Amino acid sequence: KALYNATVVEKSASKREELANRIGEILKEYETAEIALEQAKALMNATAVEKSASKREELANRIGEILKEYATTEIALEQSKALYNATVVEKSASKREELANRIGEILKEYGTAEIALKQAEALHNATVGEESASKKEERARQIKDLLARYGMKWDDLFP
Repeated sequence: KALYNATVVEKSASKREELANRIGEILKEYETAEIALEQAKALMNATAVEKSASKREELANRIGEILKEYATTEIALEQSKALYNATVVEKSASKREELANRIGEILKEYGTAEIALKQAEALHNATVGEESASKKEERARQIKDLLARYGMKWDDLFP
């Protein structure tokens, strides 16, 4: 936990990733879901300050590898958060949509309101800079359906 806690206050994305790697070394030795979650959370924290969208996605993919070994809703949520974080800095609307759809795949498997909210937020980001009105309308329908299916309102998306 101390290494994860250090990622919360560390300003450098690369140092956050280094700390996550150190947690990964501990995980190799002890192989517990709790340590796996700490590593996933540390990697997600690195995405919060990483400037590159592709690096954010790479970190999300690393969380996905952890998820394959330790299939928990908590780790799935961390990957969803990391993928959402990639949509924040991604310049391409179509790539943001692709990332949102990846969250949707996680949602199919784990089905939590928190993951649905991350997908809705990512879909919203996919509308930014989208030139096609029909695509924007489709994303809005998807968001509306997600929120309804998981008992949420627009206010949950935009508090």
